[in-house]
Amino acid sequence: MTTLTPQEFEDQLRSGAKNLRTVLARKLLSHAIEISGNAKANFTGDDLPRTKTGNRIWVKTGNSGYMVGPRAITGNLRASIEGTLVKQGSEISAVITAGKSTPIVYAAALEFGYPERNLLPRLYIGRAFEEQKPLIEPDLSDLLRLALFRDA
Repeated sequence: MTTLTPQEFEDQLRSGAKNLRTVLARKLLSHAIEISGNAKANFTGDDLPRTKTGNRIWVKTGNSGYMVGPRAITGNLRASIEGTLVKQGSEISAVITAGKSTPIVYAAALEFGYPERNLLPRLYIGRAFEEQKPLIEPDLSDLLRLALFRDA
């Protein structure tokens, strides 16, 4: 294993900073898109029974509940989920949003729950992130290793 002095470490980071940011942005965007796709896949079908006139009967079923679903009834919330990059100064972040481009007032209530309305958290984005997390950490570790030891 190669050892670096603090000055060598700083020099290595500075010399590869621009390329490192570009590669980091690509990797973060790739993961953000994957997470948003997984979040969309967490939605379940509309399994609510109907009356003879076609109205939904709101009952508890297996397709929605704590960390299950939510149901894709209109498809608006699922369609609003997106993964993007946000740059603030020199910092780059991957951001997954739901209900931002098309305002959907119940997006946060379905993700985090709404105890006053007896609505349990579905964590459709949170579960997608947890599913992707084991792939993100090695990617970022490899990127850091490449930045520090690219000549080794």
